[in-house]
Amino acid sequence: MIPRPGGSAEDDGVVLSVVTGADGNSFLLILDAGSFEEVARAQLDFAIPYQFHGESHLTSACVRALLQVSQNALNRASRA
Repeated sequence: MIPRPGGSAEDDGVVLSVVTGADGNSFLLILDAGSFEEVARAQLDFAIPYQFHGESHLTSACVRALLQVSQNALNRASRA
C-alpha cells in the first residue's frame, strides 16, 4: 500500500497489484485502498515475473515507470 500524503485514515491511499494477462504481458493495477475500486492501470508490453516483489532485477526504467504511474494515480485520487 502507498499512503496518500497527508491522509489521515489507515486506508487512505492506493494498493498496487501486478497482473499477468492471457497474452503473457503484465499490467500494474492501482486500487483505492479503502474500496478496492480500480483507480488506474498501466499496461506493460512485457511480463513482470511473479517473484518481482522485493527483487532487484527490474530495470531502473521499469521501476521509474511503475512509480510514475502510482504517483499519477495518487494525484488523480486526491483531486477527486
